[in-house]
Amino acid sequence: MVARCVGSGFQLIAFDPKVSMAGIGQEGFASERSLWEAADLAAADATVFNQDTCAAARHVCAEGGIEALDRFCALLHEHLGVRREFTSEIGPKTPSEVREAVDGLLFLEPEYRVWGDCDGRGLIVRSPEPVDLHPTHKTVDVVPVDSLLDAAGYATVAAQTVGVYPGHRKAELRDRLVGAGVQRVELGSALSGSIGIPYDAMYPQHRFVNWVVDDDA
Repeated sequence: MVARCVGSGFQLIAFDPKVSMAGIGQEGFASERSLWEAADLAAADATVFNQDTCAAARHVCAEGGIEALDRFCALLHEHLGVRREFTSEIGPKTPSEVREAVDGLLFLEPEYRVWGDCDGRGLIVRSPEPVDLHPTHKTVDVVPVDSLLDAAGYATVAAQTVGVYPGHRKAELRDRLVGAGVQRVELGSALSGSIGIPYDAMYPQHRFVNWVVDDDA
């Protein structure tokens, strides 16, 4: 309908809903310091505008055993309740549809496990594969993977940003993520960058104006 209203000289620039995620390599579990850092950076990305933006991570895939992953989940939950520049300490309460889905997962322990509550301080779900719901309002789904390459397999054309920890692991994922149409940033940098950078696989600000060429100039 909107496309029919676009006349000559105008472009239709669409920003479809996107879902962002993060990948934590085994290096994140090498020490208490790296575990703390990975959890803090993942929380920083997941809580951007209290997760009310496409750039906010909703799924976190991690290379680690269940025991290590559970320690990460507990720490991640603590960091979700931290006040940041674009995040409040207590966000909006979890929507009823998410709350009902998570309540159902409580009956599936130990395959699934939940940390936190629906009070806006943060909610973590550890699941064997990405959950069939849209994590929102400081809700994060943590998924164990054997390799970050497996995590890249969860990225689709609907994925916008994939934060990777540690940063040097991005190189091995580059081709697969680019093939899925993903924008890739280092974990903890979902809102970094400067004006004019690519967004949703294009330069939108370049398309907001008409470009005129003077061949004699």
